Order: sequence, then C-alpha cells, then structure tokens
Amino acid sequence: MTQYKHSENPSLDQNKQIDDNAQESPENENRRKSARNISVLQIGKLVTERDQMLCLVKNISAGGAKVYALRSLAVDKRLRIEFRSGITVDGSTIWADGLTAGIRFDHEIDISQLVGSGAESIRAGQFPRHPRLDIIAAATMKWDESSAAGEVINISQTGVCIEAHPLPLVHQRVTLKVENLPTLQARVVWRNDRRAGLAFNQSLPYEMLGHWVMEQRPRRFL
Repeated sequence: MTQYKHSENPSLDQNKQIDDNAQESPENENRRKSARNISVLQIGKLVTERDQMLCLVKNISAGGAKVYALRSLAVDKRLRIEFRSGITVDGSTIWADGLTAGIRFDHEIDISQLVGSGAESIRAGQFPRHPRLDIIAAATMKWDESSAAGEVINISQTGVCIEAHPLPLVHQRVTLKVENLPTLQARVVWRNDRRAGLAFNQSLPYEMLGHWVMEQRPRRFL
C-alpha cells in the first residue's frame, strides 16, 4: 500500500492518490477484491464424507466462508457447501472452534452470485431457496379417503419430495407423517408418475430439521 507524505497543498496529495489508484494493476485489484469479507446470515447445506447437514453461513469472501454447523467439523476435512442461490462450492475446513469453522474454497468464486438478491439475481436465474437435504426416511400421506406409504427423497424447511403410490393430485391438501417429525399439513405443488412435491403450510424450524436430518441416512455424500 502506497504511503503519502503530508503536503502543504492538499490538492496535490489528492491528485497523487487518484493517479496511484488509476494505475492499480489488475493483479492487485483482484487480490484486493478477494480479500473482502461480507457479513451474512444465510442458511446453507454442508455435504461431508459421511453426512449432510444444515449450517449458517456467517461471513463469506471470494476464497472461503465462516460457518456455524450443528455438529463440529474436523480440520482438513473435505466438504461441499450449497448456498441458497443453489450454487455449490467444494472446499476444506482450515480451522474449527466448537461448532464454528472456517472453510477455504478450492477455487475463488464471485460473491455476488452467492449473496445477490432482487432483480439482478432473478435475471441471472438465481432464485433463493431453502437447501434441500437428500436423505432416506419413511413417510405416510393421507388425503380425503386415501392414503399412501412412501419414502422421502429430499426435504427442506418449506417442503418435501415424496416417492409413493398412489399419489394425490396437484393442489390436493394432505396430512403428512414423517418418522420422528411432527405431523405436517401440506399441499401438492407438482407430481409425476412416481413422485410428488409438497409445500408445507408452516416452515419447519431450522434447528428441528437440522438435528433430525443428522439422524437420517443420506442419499449421497462426498
């Protein structure tokens, strides 16, 4: 960083600083941008070599993030983090303190793609959503005079994908029972031959879903 000496003519100092900034090399500019930390509080998903879990992303830069997990993370462990934008980034833990950990990304990323919101994100096709956790759990749906036993494919705080037969029609309101979760009221928002997507009437609390997910078998991991 250039140091400036005091001048009796303030305008000369100001002009010199403008000239120096204008001459900043692309390498220095990129280094300066990557060093920026943005404070956020965003729910994300962590995928490790043995499980999937929710986390809170607290700080983020182009090269890494600080997260709060519901289970302690070991240092030097590989993981994948998914943000609400749907973007996933691979990395490793470089430090851990209780349930808080620092993650270094394998490759620098564009922060605006991860924390952007509003019209710019929509134009870019980035629609924030609650992270979907791919786990295995038994479930039962009831509607009208019908019912079906099935299996959870993935679940978030706001909805679930169920594989079952028969399936209720789109817009049908159902009562859903998933093992070890409270009975849920939901509505069918889409379906195909084998699966249906349900939107919960009320979102599941972060910690309730987070702790429950860690007790289930993940469908995929690193």
